[in-house]
Amino acid sequence: GAAAAGPLREAALSEGAMLHHLLVACTAQGARAKLSQDLVSLWGDGSPAAAQLFRRIFPAGLLRFLTLPRPQPPAPPRQSLPAPPPRSSQDSLPPRWPSQSLASQSQRGLPPQQTMRPGTYHGSVGPSDGAAAAAGGQLGAVADPLGSGRGVGGNSGSSSAINSPRGSESGSNPGGRGGQGGSHDGGAGASRTSAQQQQQRRRSVKGNWEAFWGALTRDHHHAGLIWNETTRGELRLALQNEEAALKAARARSTDTSAQPPAWNHVEFKVHYPTLDKHLSVGGVFLNLLLDGADQEAVEKLPAPGETFAAMQQAFLCLADAAVAGAPGGGGGATATALGRGGDADRLTICRAMAATYSAHAAAIGPMTGMDHLVALADRTASRPLRHTLLRLLQAALSPAAADGDSREAQVRHASSAAQANCAAFFLAGGVQFAVDLLASAHESKERTRAALLTTNLISHSHAVQESKEWCYYEPTAAVTSLSEGGQGGSDATQWGERRGPLSKDDIRSLYHKGLINDRTLCWAAGMGEPAPLSSLRELRWWVATGPAKMELFEQAAVALSLLSAVAEARPAVDAAGAVVAPLPGGHRAMTSPACLPHLVQVMATGEPAVVAAAASLLATVLRHNTAVLPRLYASGAFFFALSYCGSNLVELATLLRVAHLEQAEVRRGGGGLAARSFLGALLPESLVQVLQGGGPAAFAAALAGDSDTPELIWTHRMRGQRLVPQMLQHLGEFPARLAEHGHAVYEYTPCPPITYPELESELWCHRY
Repeated sequence: GAAAAGPLREAALSEGAMLHHLLVACTAQGARAKLSQDLVSLWGDGSPAAAQLFRRIFPAGLLRFLTLPRPQPPAPPRQSLPAPPPRSSQDSLPPRWPSQSLASQSQRGLPPQQTMRPGTYHGSVGPSDGAAAAAGGQLGAVADPLGSGRGVGGNSGSSSAINSPRGSESGSNPGGRGGQGGSHDGGAGASRTSAQQQQQRRRSVKGNWEAFWGALTRDHHHAGLIWNETTRGELRLALQNEEAALKAARARSTDTSAQPPAWNHVEFKVHYPTLDKHLSVGGVFLNLLLDGADQEAVEKLPAPGETFAAMQQAFLCLADAAVAGAPGGGGGATATALGRGGDADRLTICRAMAATYSAHAAAIGPMTGMDHLVALADRTASRPLRHTLLRLLQAALSPAAADGDSREAQVRHASSAAQANCAAFFLAGGVQFAVDLLASAHESKERTRAALLTTNLISHSHAVQESKEWCYYEPTAAVTSLSEGGQGGSDATQWGERRGPLSKDDIRSLYHKGLINDRTLCWAAGMGEPAPLSSLRELRWWVATGPAKMELFEQAAVALSLLSAVAEARPAVDAAGAVVAPLPGGHRAMTSPACLPHLVQVMATGEPAVVAAAASLLATVLRHNTAVLPRLYASGAFFFALSYCGSNLVELATLLRVAHLEQAEVRRGGGGLAARSFLGALLPESLVQVLQGGGPAAFAAALAGDSDTPELIWTHRMRGQRLVPQMLQHLGEFPARLAEHGHAVYEYTPCPPITYPELESELWCHRY
């Protein structure tokens, strides 16, 4: 019983029998290896001390095989079976699922039992057909939960059968290979006896040791396990050295007539130098998880919650070590002290966190530490880390698991987690952070300013010289005396001697040469007072180091997706269609004076995807905001929208439809549509009628096309040679200034009415 088995298991450890038979089981072949494997299975099953030992010896990926369900041997053919003898109540029970096994008890040291997802493992009959093959050595041929699905080990050339000689001998047949042959040659009685022996032995242990020993002999190279001849050699060498040391210690005790020493199994641990080259967190090799041959490795993670928590802990430790590990003898934590360290590992862990959360948001739940992630993305001096963190934030606010392709329950849980993440992102100041990221899109050197058939627009946009907007202040002796109580005589002595104006490229060059630093006061037109460079996100991000992981327009698209997720998480109307009061905090923040101008001005970049996303977001947050919508014209939204030269105009048309009749700049009440619409002075009244009567889609098609009908006269030339040039001329040099100072704010100036020579001989009456 259990009381008698306990002392035997303890003795196997202390006397070194477990060590010896582990070595034989892992290195020998034939019946000798089979006997040692059976002994290790019996001694290790249900022993907490053995479980801890196995955790220190074998990689976590190998131990996962102990938790896999064991395939049931098929019953022999009925026609060859005699009448079954009476069976006891115990024999009638099905083989036990190892819910209480050594491998499934987290307190005993091995990974918990994992829920197997559809498609994560595949039982397979080996090279030979028939029931005997499945009942014999093939019982251990089940796939690793993190394998590729093409084979047990995840290798492209392996099959799910145990096809090595050692694998065949380490099957579940307690009598060696005789039982396997008996199903073919020994008649019905031998087949029934072999099956009963197999079933009885399977009930005597709880872990799936057949799968474990089979996996030990094969090569694996996937996210869950890297195991090959090299790692087997490292294991063999470690076991041999440990056994040799124990034998030497016992030999010395024999010479001195002392009591033979017991094996110190508590501190024995196998180190695999080969695996040190691979970044592993929570037993998962992250590079293979992200970039391995198995494209579905992330979806196959058997315990995504635990894996994500381990990734998050590792990421925070590395990030904090990089920040706090200053040089010196204070003994502070450093990235090197944590193991591997380095920006490359932080980026890999962050990528893995994003992929894992996007696929398993329902199982992981709301993401913790959102304020820390936002602050780190804001303050880090590493450009690639900021971009990777943006992907993580995007996965948190808009996980793929929340779309309609998943099961209903998963979609519901993932959507709930995403809403909680949106709320945490907003409370962490994420809205202003994302808007400032959006303003960086003006720095792109690939701004598609004009893209119509004519070339005069392109020459117009390129004729504007590069603007120099920035100045910095160099401390002088006068500043020092002023700080000590002296009298300052001018602005130049209040903050120092002003240098500039300079371009952003000049600022970056001076910064990396060490001529200015984070404490240097900087100023640009529109700012109240100079501020330290480190407090200005625009400059702080501009002087960041490291290769970019995304283009500026791609970064702007991610920032817009974050803002859209916040706006959609808390809509401005309830389920009954009533407008909520006060409006959600995210909507109020995006329409505040600190954010709204930059959401509008990003349309000046001319990038189709960015313009469409910004217009859609503006329509969402302004539609029910009666306090801000009437003043939208002051931001220049109509001028920026009409100066856009692309053909994807539906989102812009939706924004214009929402706003053009609500502006305080035009008179209310009487008059025609042109008099009541802000667009009446910029577009022909017939085109405004299309917007109001036909809707955004009809207006978008009309504005981008050619029409010569009684209802509408509008051509491509009218847009390309009249409307867009007039808008660009009215905006002046402001779009060029945005490239150097993305946080500049447009100062509204009314635009003179635009006339179209093509309509001078036409008379517009009502709708014709």
